[in-house]
Amino acid sequence: MKLEIEGKTALVTAASRGMGKSIATKLSMSGVNIIICSRNEDTLEKTANEIMNETEGKVVYVKADVSKYDDIKKLILLGEKKFGGIDILVNNAGGPPSGTFSDFSEDQWMETWNQNFLSVKRLSESVIPYMKTKRWGRIINIVSTTVKEVSDVLILSNTVRMAVIGFSKTISRQVASDGITVNNILPGAIFTDRWKQLAEDTAKRENISSEDVLKNSAMNIPMGRYGSPAEVADLALFLASERANYITGTSIQIDGGLLKTVY
Repeated sequence: MKLEIEGKTALVTAASRGMGKSIATKLSMSGVNIIICSRNEDTLEKTANEIMNETEGKVVYVKADVSKYDDIKKLILLGEKKFGGIDILVNNAGGPPSGTFSDFSEDQWMETWNQNFLSVKRLSESVIPYMKTKRWGRIINIVSTTVKEVSDVLILSNTVRMAVIGFSKTISRQVASDGITVNNILPGAIFTDRWKQLAEDTAKRENISSEDVLKNSAMNIPMGRYGSPAEVADLALFLASERANYITGTSIQIDGGLLKTVY
């Protein structure tokens, strides 16, 4: 299947590891110029070199914290300087800490809002003008299955990520006639550092080992296993391609059948 995105430019945030790294790698394999960022410059440089060695593609990187508006401006300027602009935006940011309503301060709520919602809003509004001039663009938000089935111990994620869904659905309707699609990927049981950290948090609360938590969680997945970052990347790659021209305003879960919701 021809994806027809060779020569496009993608910005993938929080891409030094996990799903972000896998998405950047798959896009680079398809001939897309890549800009990656994260808050850890050492890991970021290593990742950029690994992607270039594997794909022989063009990859640039910059240390950036997407919760900070000045860093977002830096990313957009880099895209304009190196490649003329950004055609594909993958909004990916680390998940907020686990906990319940009484566990978090006002400052922690605001940190989550900045990192997981305002980053999406600011980056999207920054790239849309360029996409409109090209009459083509892709905005893909990596969110969470918690927007469909909440977790009792992920109140920050439950709340703030739902704002991303509302925002994305609304702007998808407003930019559709400009050839821009906006879609959300909802990872569930994906074996990443984030998933392992959540397992450790659960183990502490329940006074069991994290290995037991992971084993018990896997038993609840109909496919009987965790998903991989590469499988999330495959979905992102399709949504970024010409083959997904008529798909917009959607939220697609990728969880091995874990959620019991019907829509």
